[in-house]
Amino acid sequence: MSYDIQLATARKPAPEHVEDWIRTRSDIRVSDATGPNGMGLVIHRRGLFRRGAIATADGPIHAEAGDLSDTLLSGLLSPRWLMEFQLHGSSVQSDLPVIEALAIHLARACDGAVFDPQRELLLWPVTPVREAVRRSDRRIPLITLKWFLPTSRLVSPLPSELLEVLRDVCPKALPRRYGTYEPLQHRFEGDGADAAFAAFWDEEATVVHGSTFFWTTTRPVLGGSATLPDQRDIYRPPGVRRVASLDLDIDGSTVGSQPAWLERTVEVFRAVAERFDAVFAHAYVRRNVLLKRQIWFTPDSEQYPLPKGGWFRGLPAVPTWLAWYGPAYRTEIEASLPEAVTTRVGPALLVRWGNEPMNLDALRSVPQLDPRLVVPDPEADGRPAEFVPQLE
Repeated sequence: MSYDIQLATARKPAPEHVEDWIRTRSDIRVSDATGPNGMGLVIHRRGLFRRGAIATADGPIHAEAGDLSDTLLSGLLSPRWLMEFQLHGSSVQSDLPVIEALAIHLARACDGAVFDPQRELLLWPVTPVREAVRRSDRRIPLITLKWFLPTSRLVSPLPSELLEVLRDVCPKALPRRYGTYEPLQHRFEGDGADAAFAAFWDEEATVVHGSTFFWTTTRPVLGGSATLPDQRDIYRPPGVRRVASLDLDIDGSTVGSQPAWLERTVEVFRAVAERFDAVFAHAYVRRNVLLKRQIWFTPDSEQYPLPKGGWFRGLPAVPTWLAWYGPAYRTEIEASLPEAVTTRVGPALLVRWGNEPMNLDALRSVPQLDPRLVVPDPEADGRPAEFVPQLE
């Protein structure tokens, strides 16, 4: 089992702050005090019968108010840094006071607060410095737009052109922060924001085993991500294709209630697909998703039965509200679809099954695609479709 303690501070904790505390504890030693973020602590007990590490600590990493729980945020006025401690093993109860003491020492030294997520308890300061604001959680239909792009469009100028499209069609989908892990470490701001985002994207594209990174947005757009493919042929299963993919999540309650957002959603879906020669794209609705500060999928949130895995194995067997078929697919399916739901866009085909977003139940009567084109098994290790066009 593991047990977590969170520390948020206004000033950056440094190795000397840990050393000050260690000098008061003859029973504790700390190793790896300088990690990639300045600290990467491994905490041990001393003694004749000492055992392995009792805890590790990650950070400090950049953070802001939106990254913290309401309770933790009530303990400090200007959050800038976040550390997370993890206790390991079966003796959490005996070791927990040690980690709490270290975290509180760092909080006192760096104007911070300490939080126990398991008990929803603010450990330091004793008295909150401001009232905890409890945001109301709500259940929403979540609309996900997903585009599959050829690898020839993987790097610049794609990121700069993507920003251009979003700025023109859907500015709320522009990044605010971005990175490969939470809290996202890069800010999209200042005169060089576009160039910095493009440089970050191009660097991630060089990761041989592939990369996924994320960006925060402005509501009702709830976030975006890009998945860049594994470049190692040795790990590519037979019959699949290498693609990059982009995702945007949008609050479906806004799309369903505001006509302007309904058409904006369709417009950005079409604009990105057209601009970047999408092989395939779709927009689908998942019901009963929990919206807090971020999107949360709970056991009663709907799961859409789409193909899993990082390789392109063909088309999904289930219909979606919107779909985009690039030239390789248009010629295969256009004749089988009702003309009323299709729009030719150059050599590609846009399909919109309903004026308003349609969930999976509402799409049950949609005609099935040619079985040769669809993935027979949605699991990640499943077989590809009989026909998967060449994309590289």
